[in-house]
Amino acid sequence: MIRVGGVELYMGPVVLGAPDDLDAVVGSFIDGAADSLAIAVLLHPELVLAEAPYRVDVETGSGLTRGYSAMAWDKFDLPPNALVVEAVDSGRFLGLLEQLLHTRTEPTHPIAGM
Repeated sequence: MIRVGGVELYMGPVVLGAPDDLDAVVGSFIDGAADSLAIAVLLHPELVLAEAPYRVDVETGSGLTRGYSAMAWDKFDLPPNALVVEAVDSGRFLGLLEQLLHTRTEPTHPIAGM
């Protein structure tokens, strides 16, 4: 077991699906934080401390940048079409995330090799 702050990570044999590169696992977790924050804000709108209207367009034509969000500020004189979150209560978000990570769960289906 590895403890980072209030989070515990249990490792096991790679053959059972445990990660063999802790740096990659932690990096992947951090990269996914934006998705976690977006979901948390949807479920807990009180996390939002500041928001403002912007013009946002999403790239759909290029394979290289598909999904990229381009934002325009007032100086471009384009009408806003989205409300963008500018600040969140990071302490509360991390508390919710830690609470979820501490939630004990039991698999509902058998896990191969266990």
